[in-house]
Amino acid sequence: MIQTSQLPNGLRIVVDTQPADVVHCGMVVGAGTRHEDEADCGMAHFIEHMSFKGTARRKAHHIARYLESVGGDLNAFTSKQETVYYATVLTAHFRRAADVLCDIVLRSTYPQAEIDREVDVICDEIDSYRDAPAELIFDEFESLMFQGQPLGRDILGTPQRLRQYRTADATRFARRWYTPARCTFYAVGNVTLSQVQNELQRHTA
Repeated sequence: MIQTSQLPNGLRIVVDTQPADVVHCGMVVGAGTRHEDEADCGMAHFIEHMSFKGTARRKAHHIARYLESVGGDLNAFTSKQETVYYATVLTAHFRRAADVLCDIVLRSTYPQAEIDREVDVICDEIDSYRDAPAELIFDEFESLMFQGQPLGRDILGTPQRLRQYRTADATRFARRWYTPARCTFYAVGNVTLSQVQNELQRHTA
């Protein structure tokens, strides 16, 4: 059964209660390529990477191990329209998943030392993508279709611009777009709407 609600801070919640041993859940942020200013080319995808690199409560290695240590999975992707952070865990560990998802989305600190390291990872991703013509053709089409508009820009950005980004740039973008009112939390599995609400009220207060 699918139920929906909204917290006082604006965070929307969608829960599909199912008899299952695992819970798949995630945070959908209304921030994708189309929300970038021209000077912020690639910023939405950049923020996706950097959200795993440290929060006010956790360092990067703590984030990586928090769900892995209980057999869970944590990942994310960026599109032209949105950025999605998601996790899959055993039902007993749903609280962990909700905690870390809220933490990386709403409390990331974007440390400069981590930015300096991660930029090379993203640039490698850009290079590998350019070596895949079957994928690249879609970006070429959109760049022609939406020429001069945010939807026509590459999700990954450019190496030149990425290497200029600093903590202050990431923080500025996140403060504008990464707010509870621009997010939707979803959960599918053996959890109830009231359970999900209680966890999110704790972690987004």
